[in-house]
Amino acid sequence: MKNLVKTSLFAIGAVASSAAFSLTPAGDEIINQAVATYDIPGGASGVTATSNEAKFTVLERIEVNVTSNNSGNQSVDAGDNDQILTYTVTNNGNGEESFKISATNEVSDNFDVNNIRVFIDNPNGTSAEQGVYDANDIVYNVSDLLTLPAETSRKIFILNDIPTGATSNQQAKVKVEVSSNTSGATTAIAGTLLPTGEVVGNNPFNNKTDTFVVGTPTTPLTVNINKTILQIEDPFHVGNPSAPGGVNQYVPGSIVTYQIAVSVAGSTGSVNNLVVTDQIPNEMNFVTAAGTFTVSKNGAVATSLTPEFNKASPASSSADDQGEFKDGDVIVNLGTANAGDNFNIQLQAEIK
Repeated sequence: MKNLVKTSLFAIGAVASSAAFSLTPAGDEIINQAVATYDIPGGASGVTATSNEAKFTVLERIEVNVTSNNSGNQSVDAGDNDQILTYTVTNNGNGEESFKISATNEVSDNFDVNNIRVFIDNPNGTSAEQGVYDANDIVYNVSDLLTLPAETSRKIFILNDIPTGATSNQQAKVKVEVSSNTSGATTAIAGTLLPTGEVVGNNPFNNKTDTFVVGTPTTPLTVNINKTILQIEDPFHVGNPSAPGGVNQYVPGSIVTYQIAVSVAGSTGSVNNLVVTDQIPNEMNFVTAAGTFTVSKNGAVATSLTPEFNKASPASSSADDQGEFKDGDVIVNLGTANAGDNFNIQLQAEIK
């Protein structure tokens, strides 16, 4: 609508992109004349006669389109803030037009998003900022208008907060509608000539709905560790170890077999650089006989470790130096462990 009364924060520099349209601009005057030529017998030839001008002014046709730039349902977690939906608004008409924007919760869903906010892509940003939400984009208030020249587009962004009470697989639908601000345009049928001189097109308003889906909550990974005594073997029953409380006793010379159980608890993900350190008491000596220092993972056959003594660098998860004995500590590097992994470390120490 060509109307000097229309104002908007977004009118200047409104062209974010211009599609290859070919509409005749509103306000253009089209003039046409017919010419007749004829010969007069015995007289002049090639005589011309020109008709009067047949002329008219092209009216504005009001058309708008909203395209969702969001791919499918948007996965979110309960409590997420500033979840972005992106749309392209295109003035498909042949004249400059001002539009109202609204973003609302739909009723046919499981919950409502909170704190819905609308932003207009800043046309003066860098090329990297164009079409991507950033801090320089323009806040759109309910009293504002988005003014677009004919056949141009602008990106808009809808920011939403997901309530903390939303649960797994629940959905929230957000409807975005862009409508012409010309009086009567959105309620008249297509082809109507408005009193202000515009013609209502097929889409004086357009909307799109997108859906947020709450994903399955993830549990933060935790590592659990438990140390137990598996058996003892005192100097009076060599070769015949027993469980604690059995025949063998805790006396000098007794060899105690320890087990350290390590598990990674949680739903998904992994932990890195998982290192287990076990300090040997001053009253005991670490036993380094072959086969007495082992590690197993997820029930697999235990692997014997050969402890490296007082290395300058910490033990690594490689096969040759996964185990280490340094400054009285037994160190086992388990490396990267995934949710659900379980490890069993066994070692022996002798009472002095």
